[in-house]
Amino acid sequence: MSLDISPPLVRGSLIRTNPKSRPQLSVLALILTLLDAIIVATYASDMRWFASRGVRRHPGAVSANSGQETTEYQKPNRFSLLRPILGPSIDWSLINKWIYECEHSHSELCHGSSTSKILERPKRVVDVHNNCIVNLPSGHEYVTLSYVWGLASLSKEILTAKISNFVSLKELGALSKRELPKTIEHAMEVCRRIGHQYLWVDSLCIVQDDQVDVREQIARMSDIYSGSFLTIIAAWGDNADAGLPGVLNGIDRDHQNVARFDGLEMIEVLPLLGDVLQHTSWKTRAWTQQEWLLSARRLYFTNVQVYFECRTALRNEDAWVMMFGNSNNPPEKLDNFGRLPNEQCKRSSLRWPRFRDLLEDYTSRRLSYSSDIFNACTGIYHHVYGQQGSRFVFGLPENDFCDALRWHSYQYTPRVPENTDFVIPSWSWGSTKAEIRWLRGSGWKSGETSEEGPGTIPLIQFEVCVEKDQTWTIVGQSSEDERMRAIVGKKLEFPTPISHHVPTPGRLRFRTQSAMFRLHGRIDYFDIEKDRDQLELEIGHRDGRRIARIDVALDWGLNHAERSCVYSCRRHRELRNYVSNPREMVRKMYENGWNQCEYVIRPRLFKFILISAINLPQHWTVSTLERYIEGKYSNVKEEVDTVLGKLEPDPFYPNPGHWKDLHVMLIEENKDKNAARRMGVTNLRLDDWLKSGPVMEDIVLE
Repeated sequence: MSLDISPPLVRGSLIRTNPKSRPQLSVLALILTLLDAIIVATYASDMRWFASRGVRRHPGAVSANSGQETTEYQKPNRFSLLRPILGPSIDWSLINKWIYECEHSHSELCHGSSTSKILERPKRVVDVHNNCIVNLPSGHEYVTLSYVWGLASLSKEILTAKISNFVSLKELGALSKRELPKTIEHAMEVCRRIGHQYLWVDSLCIVQDDQVDVREQIARMSDIYSGSFLTIIAAWGDNADAGLPGVLNGIDRDHQNVARFDGLEMIEVLPLLGDVLQHTSWKTRAWTQQEWLLSARRLYFTNVQVYFECRTALRNEDAWVMMFGNSNNPPEKLDNFGRLPNEQCKRSSLRWPRFRDLLEDYTSRRLSYSSDIFNACTGIYHHVYGQQGSRFVFGLPENDFCDALRWHSYQYTPRVPENTDFVIPSWSWGSTKAEIRWLRGSGWKSGETSEEGPGTIPLIQFEVCVEKDQTWTIVGQSSEDERMRAIVGKKLEFPTPISHHVPTPGRLRFRTQSAMFRLHGRIDYFDIEKDRDQLELEIGHRDGRRIARIDVALDWGLNHAERSCVYSCRRHRELRNYVSNPREMVRKMYENGWNQCEYVIRPRLFKFILISAINLPQHWTVSTLERYIEGKYSNVKEEVDTVLGKLEPDPFYPNPGHWKDLHVMLIEENKDKNAARRMGVTNLRLDDWLKSGPVMEDIVLE
């Protein structure tokens, strides 16, 4: 018996053997393959190797990096017959076969945009045959590139289109005379290999220092990627000079290992696409989300192999057969590509949950420039909401404005734009670099309630100033909400601001009810030590009852905490430099063993304002509650009392339910600016709000 291992014996393999010499093993190999069986080699070195490579692991395997026991990856949702990848170069005939099959055999899902609107085409593209920038000829297809700009090479500047060089880049052969980033150079080669002449690359097809062109092309971004024939995805490296493994010379792909044992051959099972993407810089970048989402066909280049994904199937080089297994499992009620099915696109109630989920993923990604925070997700907005004439107001969809205001985070790092003229208001989720979550329905945290419940009811009407030299404009409400309210035959009466407010970009004004509630909590050393940027505080009624909780920024809590500890420590020389920095003061006090010097927020009153509601009559607005408090309208009093009579008893710590009716916002006023800042959001019971003595007033948020 001979043993030929090339390189070490591996697991996760397809058994291959000579059917003439070992027919019984040939049958066994087929059975094991159909069951997607995993053959495990129990050598410790192999276990460490597989753990570091990131392929499916066996329980008990030890990671080479951490030394911790690893767990097995989830069984892939696929049916596959594996094949070996021969050599470091890409088999372009195989790639073209996948594309041809998709183009000629798949359903209409794989042909262009899922919307019926006419897409705007790129203004200009790279001609890969003539190596120059040209205007895209009418009727011609084009390919797009999704990649990471990064820092590229520290020794050279990335070639981009600018006002100064744009004319020269349009000359025949201009790009062949310049040193292009490897990723772009390789993408041009891919286009030639798959028979396409035109490639759209943002760095070369958008004049980067022409703000008019930048705004125009970014506005077309969703159409550009939706209308492209295919998107090349550089899922490798962390900059534009990383290149595409397997394309041209210089960047080799990882070797697929094969083990031979007395005529028996085992082939390494390479990682699934989802596993590969989770560990790439491309997956962590904000811009790439919409580029991935909007593309009908995607060709991924990784250091392992090439993957082809469309809206019907997923292909990879090491599989003969691959049934559909998308790289990301789409939520329920969405098609395989993550789009709303055609029959549900018209239902506005489904648009916000979809957009919210995409935004939560988007905020977990990184941006090089804070001023791109809204531009990089505008394509996602148009993808979900379409062209309805509604606006994308500082990252909030106009048709679901109240829902979008209910964001929160467990960390808080203020986002500071590079350009002082770029405005990010405090009420927008873009004001923080933290990962954002949204409150759902009547529940406090995301998992506590279902999407099947009643929708949010706006109780006030917002007016916003978007740009300089513009006046106040009304933020529209969802058309579906308007239709539902029309059914009950009630006229909506939103109060309007009664004072004059100077229109300022980023400011939001409205007239609503405000009420004062007690906030209290404790800030100890462990909050500081964990670098926790959010603090959970208790909300108390005037009578002392605890009625809810809210997350606020830790620094805000420190600024409102009891300061007696600080004053008593001023005389200590080692603490004098930290009196103005509450975080460092607390840290230093604990380092000196003064554990009793905790920061405590004593119960004191803070202002909350009313935004929206759930489970209330559709025709109610804040005016309804104001009339109830005035007591002059018997019909209003009877209607509100009827709703109050249906509320459940108030336990000490209630579970989320239909009784959490009002959506409120904690604000901090700045009298010098005649405006306020958003500090947090939560839910309150209707009866607790009415008992707090709310008053009507004009509010301006900045």
